[in-house]
Amino acid sequence: MRMMIRAFPAAANPGRSTLHDPRAKERPAQKMLTFQGQGTCTMKHGSSVPDRRLTEEGGSVMDCFEAWMRRVDFFSELSAEHLSRIRNVMSERTYKKGTILFFEGDPGDELFIIKAGKVKVYRTGESKEVVLAYLFPGDYFGEMAVIQKDEARSATVEVTQKSTFYVLKQHDFNELIVQHPSICIHLLHLAMHRIRQSNEMIKDLTLLDASSRIYKTILRLADEYGVPKSEGVWINTRWTHQQIADLSGTVRETVTKSLLELQRENIISIEQKKIFIPDRRRLQEKVKHS
Repeated sequence: MRMMIRAFPAAANPGRSTLHDPRAKERPAQKMLTFQGQGTCTMKHGSSVPDRRLTEEGGSVMDCFEAWMRRVDFFSELSAEHLSRIRNVMSERTYKKGTILFFEGDPGDELFIIKAGKVKVYRTGESKEVVLAYLFPGDYFGEMAVIQKDEARSATVEVTQKSTFYVLKQHDFNELIVQHPSICIHLLHLAMHRIRQSNEMIKDLTLLDASSRIYKTILRLADEYGVPKSEGVWINTRWTHQQIADLSGTVRETVTKSLLELQRENIISIEQKKIFIPDRRRLQEKVKHS
């Protein structure tokens, strides 16, 4: 049986009354940003941006935080002044691999933004785990719980590698929405996107065989993480066979067999766990004809 490590809220900065935490004495506050070298801020950002590294020479702490946060879609239109206020009420937490941030059904009042690392979002039923998504730096989760008061978490989130998060409390997030209603539009777009993804997943599980689901998963990863090149599309994140199996609703052995078949037919190539698709039309045809 796999051991689960349950996450507990990190202490807030004692100087920030808006983030009071009764566990404050248990864990010291952490710094907001880590710098590499004098005057240089290096960070990773969201899955919607193909280039995952941003370096700004000569920037101040706030300059770097502002540049990073503008990669998060619902913060992108905020002024520097408002981003500065957000920074003052955000806490930063780091958790090790295997930590459960929260379980499906837990009460929730925090929004998480991934600064570094990776998490798995899943639901369980009848002893079976259904993976909904893997999320990366710049992605966020927990927005449903902070928008709907007293609502339970809709899924479980597990840290799959050491990860650092910016965390925003519900009352601070609600104040932000009052000041910037446009944030609600971004969240609505995200909700609609996730609903469409869920509907597509249900349809695929019902109508497609295992190989076709794997092919469609690769196409979806190309849409979300692909970097267009003149010779094709690189999926700019590393995916294990087990992770692809999780997203496809199948098993690792079937993924291995399907990927080998695609490589033999020169439909994809794989280098350092990154998938290259020279002609996505050939992969789409595999879905139609399988």
